[in-house]
Amino acid sequence: TEAAVKRLFREINAYIVPKKSQDTNLILVGFSGDDISRSGEVSQIAFTFPHDGRTWIVDLTVLDLADMFWTTAAPYLSDPHFEKVVFDCRHIADYLLHVHNIELEGVYDLLVIEAMERGR
Repeated sequence: TEAAVKRLFREINAYIVPKKSQDTNLILVGFSGDDISRSGEVSQIAFTFPHDGRTWIVDLTVLDLADMFWTTAAPYLSDPHFEKVVFDCRHIADYLLHVHNIELEGVYDLLVIEAMERGR
């Protein structure tokens, strides 16, 4: 429901906003969907907060509130101060930019880190 999405972002605010003065605000983010790209779609997003291990899974196909979700999520996804850990963000970054006009910033891409470690 719309109330559930709003509650999720109140939780994110409660976790992140008090930490704005600290060095990092780390969120683990996972995206799943059907052919995530400019022509595909994201159907689920998982947010994990490392400080307490809580995970929120948002199923956009059930909520039928995808537009409201992306509008609400945009400030978090585009703000480099809110650091996101993602595995292989190429397709999701392209999807967010071209479908929702959200520029993904502040990302640690585990695929890149893995490739750098293998190259050592």
